Amino acid sequence: EDNALFATLIAYGGNVGIARMARITKGQSQSVLENLAALYVRTENIRRANDCILGKIDEISDYFIASRLR
Repeated sequence: EDNALFATLIAYGGNVGIARMARITKGQSQSVLENLAALYVRTENIRRANDCILGKIDEISDYFIASRLR
């Protein structure tokens, strides 16, 4: 199921679409990808994921800035 979830996220993130992703991904049906999208791809989850990503980017930026100042 992890691979199907990754395929679903890439379908949305890469603007591929669920139907096309199901056609080009070995062993993933469109109905499975649609069900996962309905369960997990929500505005609240996307915002939380974006917040986590931005937090990590800030940490990395702070690390590189601090290392240049030494």
